[in-house]
Amino acid sequence: FAHLRRLPKVCSKTQSCAFSCGIMVATDPFYHKHVPESHDPMISDPFWGPSSSSVDWCEKNYAHTRYVAEMWNTLSSIPLIFVCFYGLYKCHKYKLEWRFRMCYIALGVVGVGSSAFHATLQKAGQASDELAMIYTGIVFLHSAFELEQRRRTWSSMMAPLLEAAYAALFTLAYLQYPEL
Repeated sequence: FAHLRRLPKVCSKTQSCAFSCGIMVATDPFYHKHVPESHDPMISDPFWGPSSSSVDWCEKNYAHTRYVAEMWNTLSSIPLIFVCFYGLYKCHKYKLEWRFRMCYIALGVVGVGSSAFHATLQKAGQASDELAMIYTGIVFLHSAFELEQRRRTWSSMMAPLLEAAYAALFTLAYLQYPEL
């Protein structure tokens, strides 16, 4: 039961009382808030400096080289970049619509962002990882909606604008309130 923790018995305006009244909840055992004081890198002088991200994962930081904070998490993101290029090649070969190309590009951006985050554990890398996933979800959602559109209607023309507005507002909120 190591993955269960008891939440504090303090209700606040930002927390739901159901989740803050001492209820046991499951947590991800591989994810924890980053606490800089407990950061004990195996290499004393990391190339990217001390971690500034708000999260840290289960992997020992800088265990293999001073240039990569989380080697295996970084390496596991690289296949997304290869999938991006392979998918773009197939889209070109079969002359597929632009929305399929955008999906593959979005996967590549997630691979680059995730690699940047796990390699550096810096706030900028964390933002590039997390925001890339949000944007990729929007791109895939748009592609799925386009399957139903046979002709141009008002709603089909407004969808990209609404999706872009959502992405912009989400990004502003993400950058303005990083603690959420």
